Amino acid sequence: MKEITRKQLSILEGIAYWIADRSWFIERNGTEDPDFQKYDSTIRSLLNEADAEKISWAAQNAVIVWAEDWRREQSQYITNMLEKRGFKINYAA
Repeated sequence: MKEITRKQLSILEGIAYWIADRSWFIERNGTEDPDFQKYDSTIRSLLNEADAEKISWAAQNAVIVWAEDWRREQSQYITNMLEKRGFKINYAA
C-alpha cells in the first residue's frame, strides 16, 4: 500500500478542486471563455508542486480522473477514493 502524507493530501485536494471546477466551468461556458485559461495555469502549478513533493503519478491520475466528474467530486471524499485505490493516508506525517 502506498502512503500519502497530510501535505501530499492537501496538494491532491487542491488538484481535485481545480479539476472539478474546470469541468463545471466547461459544462456551462465551454472552452472559448477568456477565463478558461486560469484553470490550466493553476492546475499546471499544482501538478508541478505534486511532482516536487514526490506524489506518485498513480495518485495524481486517480485524483484527476475522479475529479473530472465534478458531481462525484462533490458527493464523495477524496480520502475514500484514494484508499479504495490502495493508498494509505498518514495523517501523522
